[in-house]
Amino acid sequence: MADDRTVRGGLPQGAPSPAPPGREGWTAAKPERLPSRTLVPIWAALGIVLLLWGVVTAYLVAGAGAVLLGVAALGWIGELRRER
Repeated sequence: MADDRTVRGGLPQGAPSPAPPGREGWTAAKPERLPSRTLVPIWAALGIVLLLWGVVTAYLVAGAGAVLLGVAALGWIGELRRER
């Protein structure tokens, strides 16, 4: 029976993860801070869909898609500048 202090894989709790093969001294990378949630990718996707749909149907829809895509790009750039 396994010791109570071990977890799946046979490593003791609290032990550092093993280094990848051929990378002695390395540990698993961890992000310092996760990015905040945002709706900008959804705006960008909707802008792309409207832009492409408007090219096929009506240029007014394509214009609305281009404007929405531009607003999404500006929003994304603004968020990147605020993170720093």
